Amino acid sequence: MSENFEHTIELPIGYTDKDGVVHRDVTFGKRPKISDLILIDMNPQAQNMTQYQQLVRRLMITKFGALTMPVALPVFLTLDTADDDFLSAESDKFLQDSRGDRQGEILDNNEARLMFGIEIDGVEYDIVKFGNRLTVGDNADADNLRLGNGVARLCFQIGKQISEIRHSETGLKLEGTLALDSFSNVDSEDFNVLRLACEFFRIPMRGTGKNVSRKSGKNGISDSEGNGLDGKGDSKSADGAI
Repeated sequence: MSENFEHTIELPIGYTDKDGVVHRDVTFGKRPKISDLILIDMNPQAQNMTQYQQLVRRLMITKFGALTMPVALPVFLTLDTADDDFLSAESDKFLQDSRGDRQGEILDNNEARLMFGIEIDGVEYDIVKFGNRLTVGDNADADNLRLGNGVARLCFQIGKQISEIRHSETGLKLEGTLALDSFSNVDSEDFNVLRLACEFFRIPMRGTGKNVSRKSGKNGISDSEGNGLDGKGDSKSADGAI
């Protein structure tokens, strides 16, 4: 993916400012990261689901007519629903096009392949293995850290279940769990792959005591599942944190 990838559209109706100027051209140019989603979770305005969706979409937009960036939330709330439908569809198209030929995939052996990977010390580890069971004590730790019930808590739980990450081409790997701050720059679609993969690992097949083994389809995670924009293991940590 090019860091400068942009997707520009023209709204059918647009936003009319107080001076009567109509703003229709919208450019998507930023893929959401987990750190972005955590900040949105902390925004009181995001408690409203419609406003949450607008706040996520706002961070993806790098240009909206001649308006100052980032666009104020009230601008999105005054848009016609036809424009909102169009923005929703085109934001999904931006995510799809900007990922290029990268694919997220849930593999056998409790592993997942990420589209962009987890970057640690300049290395993007794209294969994640789950091997640590999540305990009630881990959830209590999340409560003690006051992580809430959003993205931060999910990342904390995902990190606890990771036992290894590795680079698929070089074989370079790090063993151990991942601390919450290791997920800051993880792409939002990779977050969704991680979320699904660790849940398949966490929930055993009933009556067998074995973990569910799931392999994704041809295209890995589907677009509807993969954008990540909806709303006790070894103490040794792969990123050096304890």
